[in-house]
Amino acid sequence: HLVIFWQRRDDYASLFFGFMCGTLSLRALIMTRLLIVTGALEGTGASYERMVAFEYFTLPALAIVTGLFIDALLPRRWLRRFVLSWGVGLGSLLILFSLIADIALLTSTLHFYQLYLLPFFILLGGHLIFETYRGHPAGAWLLLAFAVFIGGALNDILYTNGVINTGYISTYTFMGFVLIQGGILAARASNAHRKARHLTKNLQEEVDSQTR
Repeated sequence: HLVIFWQRRDDYASLFFGFMCGTLSLRALIMTRLLIVTGALEGTGASYERMVAFEYFTLPALAIVTGLFIDALLPRRWLRRFVLSWGVGLGSLLILFSLIADIALLTSTLHFYQLYLLPFFILLGGHLIFETYRGHPAGAWLLLAFAVFIGGALNDILYTNGVINTGYISTYTFMGFVLIQGGILAARASNAHRKARHLTKNLQEEVDSQTR
């Protein structure tokens, strides 16, 4: 998707989707402890602290790129202001805090990350519901993908606070989110290609009719 953006510099949805996939891959490596299992990191206290820091880092990072991605596909002026101020502005502070805070302080502030995510995803979900109601062709699929992701995030929050006894699943539900988004972008690119071919064909027919 980053290559697609390199070829089409106005396709910001592909750019943000590429960053979403990269951030998701990092979080999956952290949550499954593959970096330690494969020997990429030693199972020491310092390595564990770095992994926890990056685990917290991915929470606002995923929120930021998700908000920017939805804004690129279903733009609204109020949504862009909210994503840039609350999403990017506050999210950047949380990212910085994740990277510099002591591990004990960091793990005691999880509720701040949850308070940051809650209104952010409520408004994004409301926006998707509204666009689906208005009949936007991508609205229903985006809403489905968002519901899958939010279901996993709510499960993790409830599990962390001891309300339910399930396990962390947001990494896997986000994979479902990414797969659905990939289908949306593929359909979008296919439609754009068909329109370009149709316009080219009509233009050629018009040129031929005028030169006869």
